[in-house]
Amino acid sequence: MSKMLSPINLILKVTTFTFLLISVYCFEDVTNKLFHGNNNGILAAFGDFDTNTKLDLFVITQDFKAIEVLNTTLEDSYFNQSSIRCETNDSITSAVPGDYNGDAMMDILVTTKGKNGNTNAMIFWGGIEKIDCDQTIIATLVDQPLVLDYNSDMIADFLGQEENGITYIWLGEINKNFTKVKLGSESITSYQPLKIPHSSAFIDLNGDLVSDIMLTGKETIEIWINVNGKYNNSKNISYPPDMKHVGQFLFVDINAKGNVSLVAPACKDSECLHSVILKYDLEHDRWEVICDAFSTANTTYGFQLPDPKLPEVSQISLKSSDIDMDGYPDFVAVVEPKKGDHKQSRVVLIKNEPGCSGCNTTTTLLPLWDVPGLSDITNVQLAAFYDIYDDGVIDLLVLRRDTANKWEIRALQNIIQDDACFIKVLVLTGRCYNNCPNSKSVSYGTNQPGPMIRYETYKPNGEFETGVAGQLYQSAYFSLQLPYCLFGLGQMPNFVEKLTISLPMNSSISRERAWTQIIPNSQLVVIPYPSTNPSRWINKLFVTPSHLVIMTGIALLGTCGIIALLIALLHLKEKSEDRREKLQEAHRFNFDAM
Repeated sequence: MSKMLSPINLILKVTTFTFLLISVYCFEDVTNKLFHGNNNGILAAFGDFDTNTKLDLFVITQDFKAIEVLNTTLEDSYFNQSSIRCETNDSITSAVPGDYNGDAMMDILVTTKGKNGNTNAMIFWGGIEKIDCDQTIIATLVDQPLVLDYNSDMIADFLGQEENGITYIWLGEINKNFTKVKLGSESITSYQPLKIPHSSAFIDLNGDLVSDIMLTGKETIEIWINVNGKYNNSKNISYPPDMKHVGQFLFVDINAKGNVSLVAPACKDSECLHSVILKYDLEHDRWEVICDAFSTANTTYGFQLPDPKLPEVSQISLKSSDIDMDGYPDFVAVVEPKKGDHKQSRVVLIKNEPGCSGCNTTTTLLPLWDVPGLSDITNVQLAAFYDIYDDGVIDLLVLRRDTANKWEIRALQNIIQDDACFIKVLVLTGRCYNNCPNSKSVSYGTNQPGPMIRYETYKPNGEFETGVAGQLYQSAYFSLQLPYCLFGLGQMPNFVEKLTISLPMNSSISRERAWTQIIPNSQLVVIPYPSTNPSRWINKLFVTPSHLVIMTGIALLGTCGIIALLIALLHLKEKSEDRREKLQEAHRFNFDAM
């Protein structure tokens, strides 16, 4: 016997199907409009340096010898050249903004490639609209560091391995000094050499909403679980078998089930002729292929191999965000033609579709090759998600080389036609509130690594929905992660029933806070001040009305106008009839007067 749909469910399904039919992916190049000629250089990181709530761009110059900041204007999102610029003696390999001394102002961790091939780490200390470009080397490492909050004091630290093979954490302190401690216990005498390049991460790996550490070692992947503030190497995972290249790992809630998954781009051959996307199945301890379709009718594509001259910029990587706000994180990748008509590298958007009920897989990754405005950009080296107009619609910034072999940044606006909703969450350091040294009540430019965010809600059809994400869980090799988490809520959502924020733990005391009944299309800024007392944490809510809400309001006003017009017409008709009756009464013959 077939199950009949209720009228409400039938309407929801028809409406959803209609939205899917009209949903078209399209991008518009708005580079000239936003940059005004300031788009030369290598995009390195994002952060709100001037604390005006808009993300600025950290850009490495063409010669890799200086770091600059492009300030984003509050009114129109233009990128303007600022006075923030620091030069270095050696070539810059990475830049990671953050608060490394707890003064609630943004500093920049910069790494350079030394003459002996090692990586030198230094801090450019930020102040009120200024920066100290002192090139004092804090640490010399075998590779780029992982920025994290190891001791949970809301001051950014960094992890790295020295030439002696020991993995250390440099703990940031308020006096601009660093304390060097071993990862785990001081009694550990040997560590696995790190894989170069690595894609280590600081994120929850066991589902307790407390960030752990994942290290990509030379032989295996190490999982260090945080138990009451102590990190222990609890498990080692083997790399995917039969793969010649394995790119940068990602941690995303790919199935929208409330748990992060380990996702990796990989190649089955040395030339990347056969490229795939893998996911690690934690339950069955195995790797599985979730995308194996990098070919068009006339061209076979594969991941772009690293340039030996610029290995830091050109790693095999994926970037993730919810491009259509349906609740399932999508991806972009840089690919190059291996066989066929095309000859230049390009960006491909990889759509994450929910799988069918009863199938072996819960998601389907589908590369979209003919996206208007995206397929025309060639000679691409990097692509990153970025919300240009701060409206919850994720756009793209693309790093490419022009015909003169110079680096340039292209801005592509996402012209999305379906009106889905979102929730954006930014967790600050909470080192101050109403007493910040920059005289502002809130210091937005702090880029705090480690917070975990989870939302729970119900779809209009009553189905439970949840999602989880980590904030700034990677920092090395141009990970280009945004300092906030954005969740798509799909069409016609209810209120978000519950939003949970969790900070890294340094003891057995939980540092977690939940808020209920969050309005859709909201941007939440969470200020965990003081960090040890979650009940006093503050959240600031900024609501962005969607087009659907505006259209509903217009329709409501139109309906009210029509009703008012009908009432007025009926009122006029009634007055006319009353006047007619009075005239008839006045002309009626009075027989009583005879």
